Amino acid sequence: MKGKFSNVYLPVRDLKAARDYYRDVLGLEETWREGEIGCAFALPGSTVQLMLMLADEGNTDTAGMVFKVENVDKFYEEQQGKINFTSSPFDIPGDGRWVSAKDASGHGLYFVDIE
Repeated sequence: MKGKFSNVYLPVRDLKAARDYYRDVLGLEETWREGEIGCAFALPGSTVQLMLMLADEGNTDTAGMVFKVENVDKFYEEQQGKINFTSSPFDIPGDGRWVSAKDASGHGLYFVDIE
């Protein structure tokens, strides 16, 4: 896999409460916000960010690592049978693509091709 670890992904049921906690209680610096569906925080001493995304009741995503890959669709095609994908690639805000997977222990793995 030629990807770069970029984010720790946390699906949350209440984005405002989670954002307030990580910003106001833990003192993390918010780096970006996508309306009321998601935001990210800088993790001190690291280039990796903490990404919070609003997850609806039916969402089965779990906390996990996000890796940037060159092309999600190509990666998805090449890794069939090697990686346990739990979704097909789909569009995300900012002209990118995302695909979800699980590791052998059921932890979330996510792949994205947005800058």
